[in-house]
Amino acid sequence: MGYTVTVTLDAATVAHLNDIQNGGANPWTLVGCKSVGGSTGGTPVVWFTKNGNFMDQVVLGWEENDYAYISDSQLIAGGQIVATDTPVPIAPNQTATYDGAALSVTDSGNSGAAAQNIVILNNSSNPLCCGLAQQQPTGSDGTSLVPTCAFPIDGNGDVNLLPRVTILLMFTSGQVNTSAVAEKAYGKAVLITLTGHDNDPTTFVLAYDKDKSWQVGDVTWAQIYPQQAELAPILNPDAPAVASVRRLRTAALAG
Repeated sequence: MGYTVTVTLDAATVAHLNDIQNGGANPWTLVGCKSVGGSTGGTPVVWFTKNGNFMDQVVLGWEENDYAYISDSQLIAGGQIVATDTPVPIAPNQTATYDGAALSVTDSGNSGAAAQNIVILNNSSNPLCCGLAQQQPTGSDGTSLVPTCAFPIDGNGDVNLLPRVTILLMFTSGQVNTSAVAEKAYGKAVLITLTGHDNDPTTFVLAYDKDKSWQVGDVTWAQIYPQQAELAPILNPDAPAVASVRRLRTAALAG
C-alpha cells in the first residue's frame, strides 16, 4: 500500500525554513519517524530528513514494505543504528532468524492477534539490537533503506514487532542524521495515523506555519505533541500488548 503526506508552507515560512535572511547558511530540517510496536526498551529511529530547499509544498510518498535487520550498534541517544548484515524483506506472521552471520525468513504460523506480528529471532549467543527498516520516502533527501526502530534482543532471544502505519513529523533548526536514535521531539511534532479511517484514504494534507507550528484543523488523523516530548511512548504505544504476546510465546515454547 502506498501513502502520500503533503505539508503546505506559506511564503514567509518557506523563507524562514530556508534561512533566506542569512543566505541559506543554516536551513531548517524536516525530520520523520515511524511507529513500530514492540517490547519495552525499544526506541524510535530517524527515518528520513529534508534539510532546506523548501518550496510551497513538501510531498512525501512511500510504499509500506518492511525489512528486518539486526545490528550490534549501541542504543544511545543520537547514536546511529547500522545494520550488521543486509536487511531482509518481511511481512506480518513471518519470522526473521539470525544465525550469527545472516538473516533468513520463514512463516511464523501464528493465528489471532499474534498473526499481525513480525518476529526477529537471535540464534547467536550475543546480545544485539534489531528492528524494522523501510525505504525513505520520495520528497526527502535520501533514497536509502533506513531503520525505523531499534529494540534490544538477547542472545538466543526473540522480539515481537507490530508494524503501525503511523508517522511523526517535526521541524528543527540545523541538521539531523538519519538512522539516529530519537529520544525526544526536536520541535513540536505531529503524529499522523494513516489507517483506520472511513473510505481508507491514502493521501493526507496538513500545513506548517513558522509562528503557529502545525495546522491540522479538526481532522481525526493528526495529533500534536510538544517540543521535548518523549517519543518512545508515542511511537511504541503497543509495548505492553506485544510484550504480553512474547511472554505467552516463550511460555509455550518452554512447555
